[in-house]
Amino acid sequence: MELKMAEELDIKKIAKFIYQRKNIFIYILLASIIIGAIYTFIIKRPLYESKTSILIDKADASIEKYITSKDILKNKTIKVDFDKTSKIITATASYSKADAAFSELNEYIDVLEESLTQTYGTKTFKIIETPQVATKISNATYVKDILICIVGGIIIYALYILTVLNFKGFISAKEIENESKMKVLGEIKKEKPVNKKETVKYETSNEAIEKELKRIMANIELAPKVQKPKIIVCTGASHNVGTSYVVNNLAIQYSKIYKNVLIVDANINTKVLSKEYGVCEKTGIANLTKMDDITDINKIIQKTKNERISILPAGNIEVDEELFLNKNIDNTLKILENNYEVILVDTMSINENVLPIALAKIAESTIIVAQEDKTKIEDIQKAKNNIENVGGKSAGVILNKVI
Repeated sequence: MELKMAEELDIKKIAKFIYQRKNIFIYILLASIIIGAIYTFIIKRPLYESKTSILIDKADASIEKYITSKDILKNKTIKVDFDKTSKIITATASYSKADAAFSELNEYIDVLEESLTQTYGTKTFKIIETPQVATKISNATYVKDILICIVGGIIIYALYILTVLNFKGFISAKEIENESKMKVLGEIKKEKPVNKKETVKYETSNEAIEKELKRIMANIELAPKVQKPKIIVCTGASHNVGTSYVVNNLAIQYSKIYKNVLIVDANINTKVLSKEYGVCEKTGIANLTKMDDITDINKIIQKTKNERISILPAGNIEVDEELFLNKNIDNTLKILENNYEVILVDTMSINENVLPIALAKIAESTIIVAQEDKTKIEDIQKAKNNIENVGGKSAGVILNKVI
């Protein structure tokens, strides 16, 4: 996949995109600091050093290898430097415990003295600097370690943002209309919670969004080839783009015009609107696949607090989507069509599921919902093809959660 050039993206939208994901940055930053601290103070641990300087009286060419041999060091972590001119050995022991550094250095001196005495017959060295109790090394390296982890965290966050922008990017209304040849019915802004404790509900109180929903309704009514549809299916071009939010808010707007509005929760996997209206355990559309007689379908319709809106729940049984390909779903909507002025059907992504395709064939109008930072043009084109392949009619695209 080719990288999208920066000039192709709206800088303001990128800034908003990054800002909306500021919590991810904060989490990565905190994790980097914690990892840096764990590495520095637990894994790496503070170091203590103890040093000594020894003058070798008798030293030949082999002395340098001799004083650093395994027989002398005995697996001790001691750094030994030998100055050939002055014939002085500088030995440094570094350990995470002060007493260990001091004792290890003294053991090294004892072994070296014994070994040199055996080799040369007499004492051949003089301690110039007596080993002192180990001192702690400066903490400057600890700060450096933590800063490295923080910089690493920032790089990870930057790579995350670039990856998301590269593979998802942003689609605009203009791009949708130019490339998919589909009308954009409207753009619904991404709604923010009133306060941090709240989540975005399925009923908006945002005046700008309500105004846009009315514009969407008008565009649906005036869509070419689909004038004043009664059965409107709302499906996603990709997964989790907010079809339930769109359907519920359209139903509320339609209820201001019509007295009898029906929501059909055909989103049988998540049952979002059935849960929202507290009818998740009621008999619903899934149960129709097991019914021989659907003439009493109106008995399973549930009323809502809004006296003008009713809901046909998703159902209280798990069924395979393929079962909806029978004529029950078709006949059900035809029966309901006689009792309601508008029927809004919430369903899953048409590109990933069978049920939305069956519904698109029956419906008088199908709306494709897309999300600007999640859906690709290819997804919209595929959804359009899926609708048209079964003889369905698409009213257009709603761009949801616009940043």
